[in-house]
Amino acid sequence: MTRSPRWLIAVVALIAAPACTASTPDPPGREVAASERTSTGLWTPTSSTDGDLTRLGLYGGPVKGGGSASIAAISSSGRFITSIRPDTGTSGPLLTGTTQMGWWLPGEEPTMITAPKPPGPSQLVAADAHDDTVIWRETRSTNLEAEDWRILAQSPVGGPAAQVIASYDNYYGADVVPMFNDDPHPLALVEDRAYWSIRDWPTDAPNAPEQRGGLYPDRPTYRILTAPVDGSKKTSQVALGAYGPARAGDRLIYIADDRLITGRTSGIARIVEAGDLRSRTVRQLRASTYATRITMTCGTSTYIAWAATEHGKDVISILPRDEMHPRRIPLRSTGGSTEISCGDSFITWGRGSGRGDATLYLYDIATKKKTELGTTRAYGRVRAQGDTLAYPEKTDGSRPARWVVATWRP
Repeated sequence: MTRSPRWLIAVVALIAAPACTASTPDPPGREVAASERTSTGLWTPTSSTDGDLTRLGLYGGPVKGGGSASIAAISSSGRFITSIRPDTGTSGPLLTGTTQMGWWLPGEEPTMITAPKPPGPSQLVAADAHDDTVIWRETRSTNLEAEDWRILAQSPVGGPAAQVIASYDNYYGADVVPMFNDDPHPLALVEDRAYWSIRDWPTDAPNAPEQRGGLYPDRPTYRILTAPVDGSKKTSQVALGAYGPARAGDRLIYIADDRLITGRTSGIARIVEAGDLRSRTVRQLRASTYATRITMTCGTSTYIAWAATEHGKDVISILPRDEMHPRRIPLRSTGGSTEISCGDSFITWGRGSGRGDATLYLYDIATKKKTELGTTRAYGRVRAQGDTLAYPEKTDGSRPARWVVATWRP
């Protein structure tokens, strides 16, 4: 099943999920301190108000000593997760260092996180944060064929340094080639657990049947895995034929599509909310072809939203928990390229893959008002949490983009 190519993040990492730090790798497994090349002058206050939107300033861009800084996530604590991408000194997809992660507040220098060194130079795939816990996903891969994923976490219960809580090699316990995963939202932090999606043959999973028989399609499928952020328990499976894990309040939500299990062209895609004892289907979409599918979801304690492509045309649906029917917002983007992010009282979106409408938008849930945040040259995705948001400003492509940091307070 084809979805929005998240690996464009690697291609345009200057404004999306940054990729690496130029330094001589230490032996795998050894803890290393954060880079001394952290930044000076990354924050420029430029406070301005436009209705309910207050732009606080610009963050990121070139880092002193080489490389660039971006915003990878926003925590409910009000702090930002920054990622420092090095200047690789090369052209093309070669990695010479590893992305470094840190906590940041406007007006302060980033506090970089000490983390175990990966087996080789690695790039950031995705990050999520809640309260004082952050998780991120990294890979050494730079192509569209494989992803040797590792999940790292830093939390109060796990200590000041980050630790690897899961990895593809520990999970499979065998010589399994990790497959590329094109899920645009492949990682989520819910309460004290990390959730992430993977793509593989179902028979590669631990304790899987030796023969596919009639149960599985003659193609790879998607699964959602989980592990506690303190690393106290092994990785386990949450769902088969599912992807797009996200947090909605204190609940996990994800997308389940029975076509990923049956291998058929038609089927039903569902938004699933996982509970303590059982899961429930929030909404379902009947699809006759692969041109109709749900691509991404997000939510809060008061509403759930999802992006879908219906016969090739993108649409966003928003379902407040006190309403019976979802609101639909038809979009100009096509092919499932829309990527969404949820704040407490608003939802934002942009063209994740660079196809279609280049404008970044914000939609207020209460007033149903749509606001244009700006435009992007290529990849455009907004980070949102609570009443805070961040989005890349438009550049000509000759320099790393800076991020607009703003609040939305009706």
